[in-house]
Amino acid sequence: MPTIDFSDYIRVNINKQKLSISATAQKAGISRQALHKILNGDIKQARLTTLIQLAHALNLHPLEFFREYFKRHEFSPNVTKHYSERPYKNDYIAFVDDVTYPGNSIVQAEETFTKIWRLKNIGEVPWINRKIICIDDEMVVQTSVFGDDHHCGLVAATRSVDLDDTLPGETVDVSIEFTAPPYPATVVSHWKMVDENGVFCYPGNNPLMCHVKVVSW
Repeated sequence: MPTIDFSDYIRVNINKQKLSISATAQKAGISRQALHKILNGDIKQARLTTLIQLAHALNLHPLEFFREYFKRHEFSPNVTKHYSERPYKNDYIAFVDDVTYPGNSIVQAEETFTKIWRLKNIGEVPWINRKIICIDDEMVVQTSVFGDDHHCGLVAATRSVDLDDTLPGETVDVSIEFTAPPYPATVVSHWKMVDENGVFCYPGNNPLMCHVKVVSW
């Protein structure tokens, strides 16, 4: 498939949404002049917020939008070397939403709750037989306050969850059941994706996080 200019990529998606130039600018909350500059290839002066608004107007995830822009540019070996760590070429992930319990949500001590992340496959590689695994260190302590040995921090019902097979362009929800510690604290649990061989799919990416504040009424 021949590579098209980024401005042509935008035009293609405008047509997919069956929008006019004016309607696209209005939906994105930008001026027609700003949109025409972008369509004419003059995006160097475009603000980041403008491009994000345009991505939303075209029903594209901003990371997917920027990936299309950056993959059309040549980078020095020092920049591209980071991406060579990925085991699969053209494999990209986007965090879409904290469906439940966004960062700093409040839970009660010893409460059991279900955290859900929504992810999107914005690459060209199907996610088949992949897992999301916990990368926290397991710490168990014994104190006179809480009696027998207990885990520090959040305790997950499982340290590995199978991911539904996800094709490029599709989204998938990941659900993990956690139990909060028996004491007030701010706690966080970290998770990353691995392939069927246990190899990290995105070693350079930040992990998924469940970050909550534990209170005792």
